[in-house]
Amino acid sequence: AKVATIMTHTSSAQRQKRIEKYILQSSAMYTQLKKELRMAIFRIIRDKYRKTVGHEGLDKAGRAKFVANLYVYLSQQIRTTLEATVTQYRGMLHEDLIEDLISSMKSSEERKKKVFKEEEITKLERLAGEYENIRNFNKAEQFYSKLHLNDPKNVSKLVTLAKFCLKRGKNEKGYELFRRAKQLDPTNQKLTLVFAGILIDRKRYSEAHSVLNEILSEDFKHSHANILLSLIYEVKSRPGLVRKHVAIAKVQRMRELELLPRRVR
Repeated sequence: AKVATIMTHTSSAQRQKRIEKYILQSSAMYTQLKKELRMAIFRIIRDKYRKTVGHEGLDKAGRAKFVANLYVYLSQQIRTTLEATVTQYRGMLHEDLIEDLISSMKSSEERKKKVFKEEEITKLERLAGEYENIRNFNKAEQFYSKLHLNDPKNVSKLVTLAKFCLKRGKNEKGYELFRRAKQLDPTNQKLTLVFAGILIDRKRYSEAHSVLNEILSEDFKHSHANILLSLIYEVKSRPGLVRKHVAIAKVQRMRELELLPRRVR
């Protein structure tokens, strides 16, 4: 009945293809092909879950991304396995049927990628954070490094990697990364202050003094810069200058918080 329906409602070329497809799906070879694909899928899922961090500790959005990426990965592996199997049985199948099958798989895969796949940057950020959360710091550093290498002039990515290195006790690398970030964005005051703090921590007081002067030359009342400068003078046993810069920072901070009385004009 199935073959009769095909013969009635389709053209000659279409009939030939659909009959061959029907015969294929009804054959023992097709059943064996399905079994091989099913076993390959089970194996791929086991390998994927063993190699990933899993979805424990992720919020709802994180779990959705995890499942979506697994779906895309699985679809890619299914296509690879199917193409390998079709190649193995190529001599037993009609050429048009093979081409249609592979073409259909490729177009379907592209649609799935567009719908489900994360942007590469988002994926790297997520994986770096997840590996850091489970304290797999070597893996986390790899992904933070990939983020930086993907966009070497992105100051934010560079600072993220620098902070991670400092937290892990890789002070020399962290310092060098912060120095490069400051070179890329020399007018960024927050970055300049952090860099000055790192220099003070490394006892490089003269360099820190020069860095802070970059800020104070434009705003001599800058509270954070004055506090850091007072630390340098304290190390150098200059109590008068310590009091001066602490006082400037204190007054400026109180003014920023509107804790000082308004001036009478």
